[in-house]
Amino acid sequence: MRASTPREGPTARRLPPDCEAFVALHRGHYLGYARLHLPAPAAEEAVGAVFADLFGGWRDFLSSPNPASHAWALLTSRVREGAGRPCTVLSPAQYDAYALHHLLGYEPAAVATAMGEEEDTVRCLLRSPAVRGLLPGERP
Repeated sequence: MRASTPREGPTARRLPPDCEAFVALHRGHYLGYARLHLPAPAAEEAVGAVFADLFGGWRDFLSSPNPASHAWALLTSRVREGAGRPCTVLSPAQYDAYALHHLLGYEPAAVATAMGEEEDTVRCLLRSPAVRGLLPGERP
């Protein structure tokens, strides 16, 4: 299933502006992360399914304490199910910060946005001994 994003043309279903903004902010990060772990079609499907889940209960989603963190948890859960091989060297949060920063090249601020975390938390995750012990670009 493809992401429920607006299509071009007069019959296109438009998402509410806040949904469109969320897609614009997060879709690239989500696809990059999913593509690290899944073949392209499965990555697209996983990201599309996450957005479909979110948009199905959008108002409830927005009322959660940390919507971006909630969405990240949905994405990583779906990706990890599809990938099958969990990382045993790092905690899930350490791995996600490592993958986004070191494997995909996002700055800590962008990693924090994607994960729904504070930038200081991301920097702490990236400075952990387990993460610092990895070689740049190494897949744990």
